Amino acid sequence: MDRIRKLKAERAKLLSDAKELAAKSSEEERPLTEEERTDIKETKAEIEKLDEDIAALESLVELERTAPAQQVRVVNEGDDDAGQQKKSVANVTVHDNSE
Repeated sequence: MDRIRKLKAERAKLLSDAKELAAKSSEEERPLTEEERTDIKETKAEIEKLDEDIAALESLVELERTAPAQQVRVVNEGDDDAGQQKKSVANVTVHDNSE
């Protein structure tokens, strides 16, 4: 799923930014400033939200992947180009496409 890939990329960027912030204070041999601590806490909260979104979307993908084949009846009703009522019915088998 493309959305999952984008969320994971966003997560990686946030984590990288937070690590750079921590590395800077380490290189300068000083404790984190209050602003740096706040930035890291906010980044952590954003990452946790992304993790929840990623987990939810991945669970949907897994449900779809493991779903058994099902017989589904599809009914389509409406008017044709001449304004006549039209109804079509089809029985469709939906297969697991995880392969």
